[in-house]
Amino acid sequence: MLKKICTLLLLVGVPTLGIAQRYTERSYEIIGLADGDEIADALMVGLPLLLVGFLIAYIFMWGKSDEEKQKGEGSTMGCIGIIIMGAGFICLLPLLAWIEAIGMTIVFVVFVIVIICALWGWLTGK
Repeated sequence: MLKKICTLLLLVGVPTLGIAQRYTERSYEIIGLADGDEIADALMVGLPLLLVGFLIAYIFMWGKSDEEKQKGEGSTMGCIGIIIMGAGFICLLPLLAWIEAIGMTIVFVVFVIVIICALWGWLTGK
């Protein structure tokens, strides 16, 4: 049963990964990976914006009781807090390219290990 599953994964996975790597470009291939100074700048701007935006949204919108929410008090400030959080996420976009690069590397290494284990099991008959 394991041999059939491994064979199926090989037959489906190898062409899929090959096509995905050949015809698409990853975002880090297009825009390049940020260096340490850009990452530090993104963290120094993005994390405080996220924190301030979250605190504003929590205090004025999420932390209200149901009665206060129905009155609509603080919804404008809560919306501003969410907008500030969005700006913080945008500032952290250089990190997204690094996360994607690391994630794709891990997926590829795991896939190669699975292929090697499947071939080893197939060759040794286990």
